[in-house]
Amino acid sequence: MKRTGKVFIAIIVSALTVILLSGCQSTQKKYDLLIGWVSQDQLFEAIPQYKKDFDAYNPDTKAINTIRMFTHDVDVLVFFGRWCSDCARELPSLLKTLNVAGNEHFKVRLLSLEKNKADAENLVDRYSLEYIPTIVLSINGREFGRIIEKAELSVEEDMALMLQELKGR
Repeated sequence: MKRTGKVFIAIIVSALTVILLSGCQSTQKKYDLLIGWVSQDQLFEAIPQYKKDFDAYNPDTKAINTIRMFTHDVDVLVFFGRWCSDCARELPSLLKTLNVAGNEHFKVRLLSLEKNKADAENLVDRYSLEYIPTIVLSINGREFGRIIEKAELSVEEDMALMLQELKGR
């Protein structure tokens, strides 16, 4: 092979290597954004499968109506990890449930954790967290319910039952 042909091949290989490596860095940066507090948009951008599962999920109508009609301000604190299969199952359905319910009284905060489950604000210890996902429901700082790892019925049905129980107190 002529010398110019070898130089041309070397340039092509170098260019492809740079392109491939920059793609890996961009993916890594997206995942790095998922440590600490994240928004639903950041989550969907970094993990497109969550958005697909969100779009495909059809929450229970009766449970949605219960959530929609609740009139107290509810803090929904979600501990999750991008590496966690249980989170991949539960988080899209939770977010879709709250989106469909459209209740402005529900404030959702998503806290993405590393595998060691440490966080800068020490919330993991404060909430005695053992497993993820953990969805903590509270009103005025007083916890009234949790969904840990997997909903018993479905996320929306479990939440609706907790809200109905709270109303009955």
